[in-house]
Amino acid sequence: MLEDRHSNHGFTLVELAVTILVLGLILAFSIPTFRSISNSQQLKGTVENMAAQIRMAREKAIATGQQQTFHFFENSYDADYHIHNGSYIPAKWAFPNGITYYWGAGTVSVYVLHADGRVYDTSGFPLSGMLILQDMRSRLDTVSVQASGLVRLPARRHPDRADDGARRAGDRRPRGGAALPRRAAHPGPGSHDDRGQRLCAGEDRAARRARLVRSRPHARPPSGRHRDRTPGEPGPLAALLPDRSAARRPPRHAQGHGHRGLEQSLRIKAGPSHHLREALTMLPHTRNTRVPRGLSDRGFTLVELMITLTVLAIVMISLMAVMYAAQRSKTSTARGIEATQAARAAVDMMARDLRSAGYAADRDWVASPQQPIAYVDSLQVLINANLSPYPDIAVTGPQYPQAYQPAGNPKPFPLNGTAWQPPIKYRSGAEVIRWTLDVNNDGVVNANDIADVNGVDARRTPNPDDYVLVRQVYGDSAGNVAGNNGGQMERVALVRAPGGGVPPMFTVQMRGGQTWDWAAGPVPPSRIQDIERITIQVVAPSNRPDSKGKYPQTTLRTEVGSMRNVPDIGQTEYAVDGWVYNDQNRNRQQDAGEPGLLGSVALLGGFSTTTDATGHFFFLVRAGTYTLRHAPPIGYGNFTSPDSYVVVVPPAAQHSFADTARTGGPVVATVFEDRNDNAIRDAGEPALGGVQVTVTPANLSGYTNATGTVNLFADPGAYTVTATPPDSMAASTANPVSGVMTNGGSASVTFGMSRSGRGHITGRVYLDNNLNGVIDNGENGVPNVWVGISPDFGITVLAYQYTDNSSFQREPTRPRAPRSGRCSSR
Repeated sequence: MLEDRHSNHGFTLVELAVTILVLGLILAFSIPTFRSISNSQQLKGTVENMAAQIRMAREKAIATGQQQTFHFFENSYDADYHIHNGSYIPAKWAFPNGITYYWGAGTVSVYVLHADGRVYDTSGFPLSGMLILQDMRSRLDTVSVQASGLVRLPARRHPDRADDGARRAGDRRPRGGAALPRRAAHPGPGSHDDRGQRLCAGEDRAARRARLVRSRPHARPPSGRHRDRTPGEPGPLAALLPDRSAARRPPRHAQGHGHRGLEQSLRIKAGPSHHLREALTMLPHTRNTRVPRGLSDRGFTLVELMITLTVLAIVMISLMAVMYAAQRSKTSTARGIEATQAARAAVDMMARDLRSAGYAADRDWVASPQQPIAYVDSLQVLINANLSPYPDIAVTGPQYPQAYQPAGNPKPFPLNGTAWQPPIKYRSGAEVIRWTLDVNNDGVVNANDIADVNGVDARRTPNPDDYVLVRQVYGDSAGNVAGNNGGQMERVALVRAPGGGVPPMFTVQMRGGQTWDWAAGPVPPSRIQDIERITIQVVAPSNRPDSKGKYPQTTLRTEVGSMRNVPDIGQTEYAVDGWVYNDQNRNRQQDAGEPGLLGSVALLGGFSTTTDATGHFFFLVRAGTYTLRHAPPIGYGNFTSPDSYVVVVPPAAQHSFADTARTGGPVVATVFEDRNDNAIRDAGEPALGGVQVTVTPANLSGYTNATGTVNLFADPGAYTVTATPPDSMAASTANPVSGVMTNGGSASVTFGMSRSGRGHITGRVYLDNNLNGVIDNGENGVPNVWVGISPDFGITVLAYQYTDNSSFQREPTRPRAPRSGRCSSR
């Protein structure tokens, strides 16, 4: 008899539950992940686009000489920020849904970009400020606009690497599961084979049919044409077969095979498959024959359903991968644009100065005429040109800055006692303008330039190859003091230093088409007059890495072959300068013998500079009203009263600040990496720069430089020096260190820092039913809640975890020393 091995039903309730569970898991993780990535990238993309538009406007202002005014107002002129040049709006942009401004301390809504590349407010004063955006989850992102024209974005950990530790240390996202239940591979008691065995053992056909009907509630009752037949009554095949003899048993040699033709005939003539199945069970020679697959009423099997879900999951994952790749491509492009804009501003400003090289220079001094180029190598160029003030037409002679004074101070390193040092102070007002990466003026470009006070912009980015490109002006009579060359410094852009595959910043083509080989050193003084063309190449990297951990960079190139052109300066600028000095007799006047103070920070509106070794500071600003103030160097206090000045230019102005020495003494702190954790600095253990050190109760703090030292000051009496360990490190020596300072005394302390061990944070997220802030009996934990650790209120996520049924636990893969931060959940 034919056995019914196939059930007439589809998948079971258990199979349906398993299917829904798998589909739910796929959707539960894919949809929130997609939304989180989309929202995060939307905020980052908006901030990057805003920064890009500001940089492009700065380039346009430099290239066209027309100032660009940015207004950042929500829902203004059908946009959220726009350029408003006088009576018309040439461009405007709107935020995506859910992105708004966040106004707070330091945020500014109007910026005016001028042709000199700097940023001013609507009154013409130098301006530095921030623009902060937030999304619907109150996540913040910032654009910083500096008075020098630099537009910076905060450094971010790349998502491809930031969460790598989370994945390796207990990420609760599903990575697999137990095998789904399968049907039994072999029939057991009660199966069709078992029933067939009972039939062969003597169970008659009528009894079997009655039992089958009882076991299948959906089958029709044994009535009508499905009723039991009496012996000799024609069976259900009589109407289907062409001849009664077709139902006879075939010959012995054909048993087991002769029914195939019959089955083919039945497939054509039979009606519903259950009729055919019943008819086939009447054939004795088809007892062990399997019903064809097409004759089953069965639905999808669990294997088929799982294959379908797997294909669906693959399609969804592929779509998400495509979208993620598109977002990464957009981010990479935006970072490339960011690097391009920074490089473009630097190239334009250098090219403008080089085109004016030699303007109003002293070409009539017969012994050695003043050349347009004073010095040039692969890293820096010094030019002679009377660009400030412009025009320099005073009847009394050249105004400050005058020509460079070889016997004065300060001196740029290439002109300090070298063959390129000018033989005299030239008679015209052509000052020396220097473009360089050597911000500390020691003749080399290295980590000390980043650690210098003017390398602060490079220290703010995670890119180790960032260096600050500066513009300096050297000219005699700074502050109307003969022999003072000034040396005003202006930070322009962040670029890469030449070397290691980075092309030279300057390439010189000599007369006759020869390109100067920098392996032979700088262009010698005897050949400077043969310079015919200078090629500028600036490599500007992004301050954030891509998915591969590399920093996108852009190389911009331009050639300058025409010099001595009339300067394209724009508005007239005026000098504001002065001194910060040690007022030893406390009469608020700088008397003979009272020295200037090095390292004091002078502030004029949105501009800042640092005093040189003589205590001199210098600003060059446009007409307007400014506030001049200063921060005394460590160990000194402000004795000037009042401690600030309101300066109105024109005309040029000069003010000085009297500082007095404080009672107490200096404290020199040194920090090193204690690699063997023995609390002693052994040979080969390096210094640690950028470590914050604080002296209390004076509450003075500073950061160690590239040599690992910082100079602080302690008042007389008991004091304490504390070093803040960097990430992933802990103090191996005593920290803090206490002592007693006497007036006029001094002290030095040393801190060792070693790599710290692994730590973890545990906690519980619970349902506070009575809102009392305390876990009471019966208040259960809440599972599957995202908990993250952030040092900056959610901008950067150091690690995260999902709660289980009662608590969460986080063990960072990278050990981290304790630090200020916030643990948040969502």
